[in-house]
Amino acid sequence: MDQTELRGVLATLHRDLGRESAVDAESRTLLLQLLADIDRLLSLPTPKTASDAPAAGQLHRMRDMEAGLEANHPVLAATIREVIDMLTRMGL
Repeated sequence: MDQTELRGVLATLHRDLGRESAVDAESRTLLLQLLADIDRLLSLPTPKTASDAPAAGQLHRMRDMEAGLEANHPVLAATIREVIDMLTRMGL
């Protein structure tokens, strides 16, 4: 798993978010903020231990967001799940 693959999935999430006009403004803002946070995290050195990982809060927020979108926006929810899985495998 590398950052190039993750960045591709993040680009897909951006594109999917742009297509989902029914996503409320608050959720859209939160998702865009999370994407920016993830992009920032990718530029940091890899943490040595899981407790050093600065992404823990972002992953928790992404899981909450994914659960909230599942019923009405399954494509976005699936892409968020994929990002969460990738970040977890990368140790972020």
